[in-house]
Amino acid sequence: MKRLLDGLKVLDFTWAIAGPFVTKFLADHGAIVIKVENAERLDMIRTFQPFKDGKFGINRGGVWAAMNSGKRSLGLDMRRPEGVDIARRLAAWCDVLVENFAPGTVAKWGMSYDELKEINDDIIMVSTSSMGQTGPFAHYHGLGFHLQGFAGFNQVTGFPDREPFGSIPYTDFVGGPFALAALMGALDRRRRTGQGQFIDLSQVEASLHLLSTVLLDSSVNGREAQRDGNRSRSSAPHGAYRCLGDDRWCVIAVTTDAQWRAFGGVLGDPPWTQAPELQTLLGRLERVEELDRRVEEWTLRHAPHDVMERMQAAGVPAGVVEDGKDLAEDPQHEARHFYQHFDHPEIGSALTRRSPVLYSDADSSVTGGAPTLGQDTEYVLTQVLGMSDDEWIALLEAGVVGS
Repeated sequence: MKRLLDGLKVLDFTWAIAGPFVTKFLADHGAIVIKVENAERLDMIRTFQPFKDGKFGINRGGVWAAMNSGKRSLGLDMRRPEGVDIARRLAAWCDVLVENFAPGTVAKWGMSYDELKEINDDIIMVSTSSMGQTGPFAHYHGLGFHLQGFAGFNQVTGFPDREPFGSIPYTDFVGGPFALAALMGALDRRRRTGQGQFIDLSQVEASLHLLSTVLLDSSVNGREAQRDGNRSRSSAPHGAYRCLGDDRWCVIAVTTDAQWRAFGGVLGDPPWTQAPELQTLLGRLERVEELDRRVEEWTLRHAPHDVMERMQAAGVPAGVVEDGKDLAEDPQHEARHFYQHFDHPEIGSALTRRSPVLYSDADSSVTGGAPTLGQDTEYVLTQVLGMSDDEWIALLEAGVVGS
């Protein structure tokens, strides 16, 4: 089947996670994505753990592999005028340029949107920086691990008697879908009008919709959200409970009184579940610490999948806290062919996830594994830009390009 973005040409100046997350989905849907890299100033995500066999290598990282499937890697030194010239020639070739550097970085290369329009009048440029391109904090540098604090996630993540706890870098993963939606709109507009577009996306702003109830409660009621661990004001028991095995857990959430009765039935209706004060949510909330202790006394004797299946069969919400092995072997993911294997020159057989969207008449499978650094330099220079072998080899010998 066809791919939805077949023929779309993308120049990728992204790094870390927030930007590569955008261009990965473009590549997975058929776009030609050329990622510009440099061995002297590595994309830091190439140095992120885990590594194949625990051995460090810039082509062996699991996070890199996950975020860069299907792309082509061009080794290019943007500190050299010749490197900038090559980048500008590629900007004239592409339909879309995506970057997530600090504001002003690409402008130093003479590649601001206004400058690019002079060589490619219908180009679409996506800049997805930490805080956006304008405002008093636009110049702040940061990664998702920093931005989750700035955006307020750390304040509500963790336990009340401990310091704020950072979890996943939400801003990295939330900004990407917003950028993709905006880009699809810009591509449709260009199709209809012939006009390009500059998209300025703030990763922090994109993530704040996840905290909409916190913002509303503060602005309307003057009430500030606090860290509360795994507790809930609308469910009890509610938490991740240790199960049989090494570091195995299952999440259980009892919201309604009917679910509480069903929960007790799964446990064999021990006397403590019949206590009158536990038959209502308010009563259970008042004794939540005791409930957590008693629930875990039971779950510790059972495997996590056993707990989940027994609870779900009784109508009680529950789910295993899956580890990497669970995810890779999950029958639901397998049934939908969510994971694909690719042979990699340094990693070997590598697992890559495809788009979570399936189409009735279009292919959304991953087109290839993540590239090694500079593996496609010759292809890009000779096949895309039309250089002769003598030209590109001279650039290689001069250190302008790398392979």
